[in-house]
Amino acid sequence: FYIKINKTISLIIGSNNFKTFICPYEGQTFQNYIIDNINNLSSIKTLGYVHSALPPLPTEYIKRPGAPKKLIVHGKMQKKILENKLGWNSKEVILKESARYKKKDKTHFQNKIFIPMTFENDKSLLLYFENFLKEQKNNSLNTFKIQNHPFMNNSQKHLKFINNINLLLNKYKIKFMNKKK
Repeated sequence: FYIKINKTISLIIGSNNFKTFICPYEGQTFQNYIIDNINNLSSIKTLGYVHSALPPLPTEYIKRPGAPKKLIVHGKMQKKILENKLGWNSKEVILKESARYKKKDKTHFQNKIFIPMTFENDKSLLLYFENFLKEQKNNSLNTFKIQNHPFMNNSQKHLKFINNINLLLNKYKIKFMNKKK
């Protein structure tokens, strides 16, 4: 499939006068294949857009043949990891403000627990969370809300999990302040 994509992109590039090729970049094999062909066949500047956080073991982002000439990232730590651990130099990693989240959206993330799209063992998660709440001093935590993953709004598993978290929050409401800090 990636060979067909590459042929299509090569035809488009060959019949136009592009200066830059920008694509989401996750270090996947097909992406490296396509970008490597563009890097080798033209003077087009290739830019990879890292649209999410780096994974815990980000080996797919190691600088290698087929990587874009430059990467756009949104976090200082992403830039630092790419430069210090994964072989990119400082001129190859561009730090830009997120196109997805604006600084004014910061309040959207405050005082919330975000439920991931997938999780395995909800019983263990609830146990860990309850243990965390037990260890806190009374009136020491800000109140917060639970926010489901947007793709899981109808998931019975997620809704049940959120309900169980809310039961724990109610059980340990003495741990939360009435006023926000």
